[in-house]
Amino acid sequence: MVNKTEEPEKELVERLFSNVESEMPIQFDSMWDANAKEGNFISKFIASKYKEVDAVDINDYTEAYKKNLEHPNANFFVMDNRDYISQCKKTYDLILLEGPLCEIDGGTAEHFGMIDRLVPLIRPTGNTVLILNAVLEPYDYDSEANRSWKEIRNTFYGKKDTSKMSWQFMAPFYINLFHKMGLNVHYYDRVARRSIEKGDHYSIDLMLVVVERAS
Repeated sequence: MVNKTEEPEKELVERLFSNVESEMPIQFDSMWDANAKEGNFISKFIASKYKEVDAVDINDYTEAYKKNLEHPNANFFVMDNRDYISQCKKTYDLILLEGPLCEIDGGTAEHFGMIDRLVPLIRPTGNTVLILNAVLEPYDYDSEANRSWKEIRNTFYGKKDTSKMSWQFMAPFYINLFHKMGLNVHYYDRVARRSIEKGDHYSIDLMLVVVERAS
């Protein structure tokens, strides 16, 4: 049964895929789900498009993840994402980065501690799709409880205040980051996943980027 939260999220994901598939060919063989936890509806909707899914989380959600995804070829690895990247011998057609928001996990937060390490997981030839949360306006940014996360976030983006960010900043920031990693960016798009203007507690864009290793 799809609840009222899942249905709009599904529509957003479908819109992202419809848009990119109208522009270029992408592969649907393998997917990596970072910070997978129990497997939310975004993971489930995206995984349904792929033949095989490898999920990683530092905590053991194996049983819940496989139950929630209902995917016949879902694998779960209990380890730090950064360790998985350094040890993995596979590459993926899609990488989903949904890091913890307003939390510290293994000394980092969101996708900050692993996004610049992703190159070993990028296909050696052809396109890889990256999907990530771009948090524009975080929830409870100035609270004392979130001070460490706030400092990590500000350092990552190179700004003194990241409480209110714009897509006009985010898009070129990530494109430049991927270029520094030796990746060509062939396409990017975004949809508003959460919006303070629409009554949510925070604003998040779901960003899709198609990259390829530079020759």
